[in-house]
Amino acid sequence: MGHKRIHYIDWLRVLAVLLLFPFHTWRVYNFDDPFYVKSAQTSMALNYVIDFIDRWHMPLLFVLAGIGGTLAGLSGYFFPQIRNAETILPDYDALPAESPVAGQPA
Repeated sequence: MGHKRIHYIDWLRVLAVLLLFPFHTWRVYNFDDPFYVKSAQTSMALNYVIDFIDRWHMPLLFVLAGIGGTLAGLSGYFFPQIRNAETILPDYDALPAESPVAGQPA
């Protein structure tokens, strides 16, 4: 459709997504966030690295998603093509009563 590709944006997105794997693996070895399984050996230096990445990583992913959507021709309030939630969410009234999605065991 003639949309312009900005290759450094694509590569930044690839690197940001690939950083998710070591980031979440390193969370096992830091002191914070008891949600993760923790190793008996923790690292204060790794804690500083994780805190640094944690401050900008998710905002970077959101900004890159917005840039990608804008370059693909989507813009405006929640992208006009998907503005209504009814078009992207399932219709729970149409599900069978004995469905795991409806909250009932099958």
